[in-house]
Parts: sequence; C-alpha cells; structure tokens
Amino acid sequence: LGVVAGNVHDNNVYHQEIAGRDNGLWQFIPTGDGHYEIVDIRHGKALVAGDNYDGRVYHQDPRGRDNAKWRLVKVGDERFQIIDKKHGYAIVSGDVPDGRIYHQAPGRRSNAVWALSIESNTVDAIAPRELVV
Repeated sequence: LGVVAGNVHDNNVYHQEIAGRDNGLWQFIPTGDGHYEIVDIRHGKALVAGDNYDGRVYHQDPRGRDNAKWRLVKVGDERFQIIDKKHGYAIVSGDVPDGRIYHQAPGRRSNAVWALSIESNTVDAIAPRELVV
C-alpha cells in the first residue's frame, strides 16, 4: 500500500494499493532548502499539511507554503519518515488499516516509515538524487 491521490482530484490522499496507478506516483521537487514538494504525476498537486495543524494531509497546490515542504529522514535502507517543514510532523498511515493518511508525530511507529522506490528516471526531479542507487 502507498500514498495515493484520488482518481479524480478531491483534495484528499489515501492509503491504498498503488500497482498500475499513475495517481500513486510522486515527483520529489527540491525547494532549495533541503526540503521537497511532493507532487503527483496525474493531477500535478502536492502533498500539503494543514495551514493550521489539524492532523490531516491534503492534496493541493503548494504555493510555496512551508506546510507543503517535506524532508526525508532516513530510518533504514530506502526507508524514510517524511516530515513537513512547518509543523514537524510526519505522513502516517492509520494505526489500523483504514485507507486514510494522517499528519502526526512519527515516534518509532512503523506506519510512519515509507519505502521509496524510483519508477522512472526520465525526469530529473522524479526523486531526490540521494535515492538514486
């Protein structure tokens, strides 16, 4: 399962099967300050934490906001926590499978750790260079 945008743009992201879906592919675009905007391939919208902390991750235009900038914290081989710049919280799946994505303190929870894989290297911004193995 992975982070997936809606089949049609609905401002939400989901924790679902990603196989064969372009709305589960994300570009990591450097913002120049050690963070990335994470933009989906299908809709061109970014993962964005709430402007005010509300525990949610949205699917919106980033507009240069700090809550649309994410840093990768390596916790293992090709495994990362994804932490927003504004609030310092992580992208997290549900503690029990519920199809939702949350914005919470990561702690040592396994549901706050994401495996990143490169699906294509045809666009320079598809993933941070340090992920290219």
